Amino acid sequence: YRCRGPLQLRSSVELTFDPGIRLFFEFDPDAYLVRSHDARLGTLRRYEGTTLFSFSPLLYAFGETDVALTFAGGIGGNPIIDGDGMRWQAWAADVDQQRVDAGFTSTHFAVRTANNDDAPLSERYRTDPSTDALRPDLAMFFLCERVLIDGLQLVNAPFWMVHPVFSDELTFRNLVFDGQVINNDGFDIESCRNTLIENVQFNNHDDNVSIKAGRDLDGRVGVDVRGSILDSIESRYITEGRLQGPTDNVVVRNCAFKGHHAIAIGSEMSGGVQGVYAYDNHSPIEVEIALYLKATRSRGGSIHGVRFFDSTFTNVDSLVALIPNFDGDTEGPHPSEFRDVGVAACRARSATHGIRIIGWPDLPIRDVSIDEVTVDDVQRPHDELVIKNATNVRVKNATLGSTRVDELEANHIDPNEAPPVVM
Repeated sequence: YRCRGPLQLRSSVELTFDPGIRLFFEFDPDAYLVRSHDARLGTLRRYEGTTLFSFSPLLYAFGETDVALTFAGGIGGNPIIDGDGMRWQAWAADVDQQRVDAGFTSTHFAVRTANNDDAPLSERYRTDPSTDALRPDLAMFFLCERVLIDGLQLVNAPFWMVHPVFSDELTFRNLVFDGQVINNDGFDIESCRNTLIENVQFNNHDDNVSIKAGRDLDGRVGVDVRGSILDSIESRYITEGRLQGPTDNVVVRNCAFKGHHAIAIGSEMSGGVQGVYAYDNHSPIEVEIALYLKATRSRGGSIHGVRFFDSTFTNVDSLVALIPNFDGDTEGPHPSEFRDVGVAACRARSATHGIRIIGWPDLPIRDVSIDEVTVDDVQRPHDELVIKNATNVRVKNATLGSTRVDELEANHIDPNEAPPVVM
């Protein structure tokens, strides 16, 4: 079944797919310019942590409750939703090159400027296919409650794959991802409460599960929604005319990872992330970093209450990396706080690095517990266990390559040392 244009999902509607169905969203930027509630072209969305109006996600719900996309079951393959992503990728690259050739910044830098300049939402329209290279997500749920996706295959998204924003009570289970387009994250859970991800097979060009909460000023204080379609809406995420909120309570269990990072928190996490529980997961082939907390000095915000346990990995770059330097900025005024992180009963067969916990001297990482963790082989012996600019780091019963730690409490501050750049 071919679609040229988005599907708008509505409350109390379950869209059920029979076996073998392939729903193909054909590339056509003009077809994804939908008139919003104020009759202007552009769909309300978040793009890399900045809220704006632009091309509609392929599957989109705004302010809806009890929305479901499910597999009807029966004999035959699981239904497939295909986003024609390679054509979107080529279009975006071409548009941005034309912008650069004409002396302008690329589209995503222009979007970040609107964020940090505190432009009101009513002025944030990016709806020209010839100049605005903002690829749409495969599925977005914006200000929704009780969302379910169960039993589908999701492939070839134009950009991020499943991206709920400012939404509560989300369940994603029994899914298969095959996203090989640039930026094809599996899940981007952003400024949401109570999310369950379970029994998912990942094969993504980018992060498998990415947990976010807005970028920079939009995340820290919120976007000004006065005079926009959100002006009259009541929501826990809108306070004094600004839209903003943390991500709270995410559970990831019984998943098989393959791709970039398995569980990534950040780097757009300026609104704060708390309560992430990942357990009974595995990676039979490889991922870059199994648990990665990432940020920059332009973010601010806090990540805390993270628990990562009872999981196994084959080949990784690092089993655990808590490194808040995603972009190399060493002077920004908003370092992010990482604290209260626990890792237990996790194992990797092979790693380039073991465990790296490297914070900023003016805001050290603190209160980290590592217990019963094993990496059989670490290729860089000096990187088996690295703890810098961190306090109250406790390691017990850990074997990291040739390094055995029965019990260790580490407190390290070096005012002359910054964390390395880790993408």
